[in-house]
Amino acid sequence: MRAFSIQYGLVPRLPVCSWQTFSGPPDKPLAAVTDHASAITTTSGRAAILLALKTVGVRPGQRVLVPTYHCPTMISPAQALGAAIMFYPVNDTGGADMAWLSRADTEGVRAMLAAHFFGIPQPMKKLRAWCDARGIALIEDCAHAFFGCSDGEPVGTWGDFAIASLTKFFPLNEGGLLLSARAGLKADQRAPRGFYDEAKTLLDALELAATHERLAGFNRLWQMILRVKNSLRTPGEEAPATPPGSVLMKEDARPMTRTAQWIYRHANTARIIERRRRHYQSLVTKLHHKRRLTALIPHLPDECAPYVMPLFAQSPETLYARLRAAHLPVFRWCQVWPGMPALPGDAGRVWSRHVLQLGCHQDLSDEDIAHIADMITA
Repeated sequence: MRAFSIQYGLVPRLPVCSWQTFSGPPDKPLAAVTDHASAITTTSGRAAILLALKTVGVRPGQRVLVPTYHCPTMISPAQALGAAIMFYPVNDTGGADMAWLSRADTEGVRAMLAAHFFGIPQPMKKLRAWCDARGIALIEDCAHAFFGCSDGEPVGTWGDFAIASLTKFFPLNEGGLLLSARAGLKADQRAPRGFYDEAKTLLDALELAATHERLAGFNRLWQMILRVKNSLRTPGEEAPATPPGSVLMKEDARPMTRTAQWIYRHANTARIIERRRRHYQSLVTKLHHKRRLTALIPHLPDECAPYVMPLFAQSPETLYARLRAAHLPVFRWCQVWPGMPALPGDAGRVWSRHVLQLGCHQDLSDEDIAHIADMITA
């Protein structure tokens, strides 16, 4: 069945529900962003960034520091609030370039977004001190790093606020968190989601699981139900395109469904951490220094659970297109925000062209990992 899945492009790009999702030892071996922080739920990591900026009090015209290596969803919340975007360079390990920051004019800077790229925790102690000395609110972007430690403390505890993206680590079609270990968050006053949204969350999870043949004994039944459902679906008009950086959709301000919260709270985190680390190391072994390819971070730190394995490719365009055409779990942040300056010593702009993010999540099999590596080296 796995050969069938690979042949027809059913290698999952992100985690998928299965019987194994909720089985196994209950104890996780690493700290998580939720361990020492109060939290409120959102529909996505992007929505959590928006709420963080609002909570900090970012006003139109104030500046927000963001890294040169980014996806548009990291930038659009600040632009939606009318903030001025100020890019800072990242070094060759993904951390903020502290030398550049020490020379920068920070007049009017209200907040800074600092990310743990690829799920590899970045040092935060010096950055925390730098922000404190200038009265800048630090928003710790843990979208890629739900688990792990930075400078001896759990990720998410260094920022005034932290954000997390649950869809990257758990089998969910929505989910984000706004967290704070330093300032208590007000009790969530938003109305819970309705029955339709709760049912849709559950059915979407089951649909994805059945599509990827993950519910032994129930796959055929669910596939039959889905065929009937899809045959009754009425094609709708395409939604108008939303330009990058425009005001975020209103549903982004809603809480997660209770169904999604139950799934992420009951998923076996020890399995998530162990399998992600194993898949990451396997990809490094198979691809590091092979055919003009280099694992960007060949040695995985102990205190982390990776989101992806970053692969530096000398000629990425054709390779990326072929991997996407084969429906394999690969991502690339090649869309640089308009107007981003070229900064001296910046690794971010180089990464945006050359770095491929290879999926290593827990619901890939060893066969999937081998297939991904074979496709790349071929």
